[in-house]
Amino acid sequence: MAWVLDSAALLQESKPVPSSLCLSQGSIPETVASMRKGYVYLLASKKGGTPYVGVTSDLAQRVWEHENGIGSQFTAKYSCKRLVWFEEHDLVTRAITREKTIKKWPRQWKINAIEAINPDWNDLRPWLL
Repeated sequence: MAWVLDSAALLQESKPVPSSLCLSQGSIPETVASMRKGYVYLLASKKGGTPYVGVTSDLAQRVWEHENGIGSQFTAKYSCKRLVWFEEHDLVTRAITREKTIKKWPRQWKINAIEAINPDWNDLRPWLL
């Protein structure tokens, strides 16, 4: 289904725009929002430290929030601020599904995923630029 709205035609008719066609400022229809890219990521406090699994549509912003203690009590409590692993997905809904799967993994599987691409557990934030 495509969202097509001919605003010029609506204005010429001088009829009120149906409320179902109005979006509040900053809101995005759910179908459009789910078409955004998504990221699954792992944070840690240090090499071999506690891994934290998260999902977002804006990885740089979310990592900044973790770094500044915004939004996650777990990452604040365990000082998980180092981005050590991430995956990009074409759809945020797929990223959410993948995050749920990874959250069920044993700790060692998460460590194996990190060390497969980042054996020294370096902070990958500079790669986000």
